[in-house]
Amino acid sequence: ALIWTILSTVAFALAGWLMFLCHPPLRNHAWGLTVAMTAFVPWMIALNMGQKSTWLLLIFVATYGLFARGKNFLAGMIFGLVAIKPQLGIVIGLAMLWQRQWAFAAGAATTISGLLLLAHGLDQTWLLQFVGVVKGMGDYTSTAGYQLHDSHSLVGGLRFVLPSAFDAW
Repeated sequence: ALIWTILSTVAFALAGWLMFLCHPPLRNHAWGLTVAMTAFVPWMIALNMGQKSTWLLLIFVATYGLFARGKNFLAGMIFGLVAIKPQLGIVIGLAMLWQRQWAFAAGAATTISGLLLLAHGLDQTWLLQFVGVVKGMGDYTSTAGYQLHDSHSLVGGLRFVLPSAFDAW
């Protein structure tokens, strides 16, 4: 868990650095960007829950930076990594097809095909297991044990970072 937290923090910092490099209006606001990212409650939630959202942010920011530089195929290849959470990629993928961004779509298709081949080569039963997980999502969302109000707030995020400081409060 500690290694995952450290790597997720590095991914989040790298996403901020890439935003700073790729989006010129941010260049005059490095300090503000750093403070905003450090105090960003969804980042604290992602660390608290062990989520992959910092990695997805890095994928989206890298995709934006490459696409803005006209490297559409490479941007699509990076975007294809969103296949680890496919519902996030559907709208953007369809929008890119609608806009006839064929190089982007080809890059994404290349990465997604590679991931599918890798998954198929590692385990022949991955699709059936995936379908089983999708069917069980209703049970997952209805289980108790995780209190959303504790985590999805500034106090919950700070309690994660400084647990003993908020005991009396």
